[in-house]
Amino acid sequence: METRGKKICETLKAIRCQIADANGIDYTPRVCNHKGICSGTCPACEAERSFLEQQLRLKEKAGHVVRIVGLVSGLTALGTQNLVAQQPAVEETDVVMNWDTHFFDFNGSISPAQETQMDEMAAFVAAYPNELFIILGHTEKRGSEEFNMKLSQRRADYMREIIKSRLGDTNVHIVPVGVAFLAPRIPNATNEAEHEQNRKATLEIYEPGHHSGKVDALVEYAICKEFKVAIPQKLKTKLNQLNQRAYDDTTMRKDYDDLAQKLRALHGIRQE
Repeated sequence: METRGKKICETLKAIRCQIADANGIDYTPRVCNHKGICSGTCPACEAERSFLEQQLRLKEKAGHVVRIVGLVSGLTALGTQNLVAQQPAVEETDVVMNWDTHFFDFNGSISPAQETQMDEMAAFVAAYPNELFIILGHTEKRGSEEFNMKLSQRRADYMREIIKSRLGDTNVHIVPVGVAFLAPRIPNATNEAEHEQNRKATLEIYEPGHHSGKVDALVEYAICKEFKVAIPQKLKTKLNQLNQRAYDDTTMRKDYDDLAQKLRALHGIRQE
């Protein structure tokens, strides 16, 4: 347990160093004497995070572009798996990152090889305590959509519990969403190796409108439920009506996109 705590602490320090280096901030991590599992909320971590946030705000006010591009390569060098950054042309703070972990089987436990990755994912969440995180549960396409939707939700719920257990008593917001086989890594999987790549869970920082179609609507609906936002009955009825039809991305995407936009307006998270 102590080794795991040190690993998370080291990852958090590396993240802060990457942010500081990318933005020209003079920063040297303190020596941390915290014992046990690090959740990123001990006095040393809080002080350093507050310092960096203050420096970044000052740079923004001075008209500088705040860059976090260095964060991605730094995390990858630490051994993270499948961390992906989709960056706009300008290196700004609007960077959507997602992180995949694969379920070759689902038996209520994680493999030893995944233990380190879970620690790193928890450290990543702890590094951004004010962000909203989404976990998407995915499945392969074999089987009915109803069955796979339930299975994918179990995977998403499972991942959230693992990450939160590693963070301890922290007020992080992680919303689990099952999306079945609607967003596969390999859309036309034909063999077992390809099916395995589609059995996964994805951790990402919430970015409004990052997804589209049914996935977008499911994400926004889950956020409303997580934050106990009142959803008008007509929107619930519309979602149920759409969900009862076999999903066709070509003909139904606009209906789901419109519904997602209305749900986003209800919860208002990260709306400009």
